[in-house]
Amino acid sequence: MTSIDNYLGIHSKAMTLRAHRANILASNLVNVDTPGYTPRDLNFKDVLNQTGSMKPVTPVRTHSAHMGTAASPYHANVYERPSEQLSFDRNTVNSELERAKFADNSLRYQASVQFLNSKIGGIIRALRGE
Repeated sequence: MTSIDNYLGIHSKAMTLRAHRANILASNLVNVDTPGYTPRDLNFKDVLNQTGSMKPVTPVRTHSAHMGTAASPYHANVYERPSEQLSFDRNTVNSELERAKFADNSLRYQASVQFLNSKIGGIIRALRGE
């Protein structure tokens, strides 16, 4: 870890991870009416603790109509979140819960942005001699 990484702390990694989690939660919301869909998530704390040793994972396209995706070191840590909500089409997405998780994740992302802005502002002021 470089000295700038030490100065900024884990917030730069947290922002990347929060952005990835936002995509997962948004996918859950998009698939609220997809038969058989199970909501996905990742354990933020566990993945953040592992980020130093993670290598990118390239998802496998199982059908020619599937779109390719960029390699993500977090893809392997996505899990299907159990749900107590049952439905006839086996879709277990609870849209209210997903919206709440998305909003919480967004607030935490913004907190990291503000923290990093403050830290970077401190570096700029130090370079200017203020």
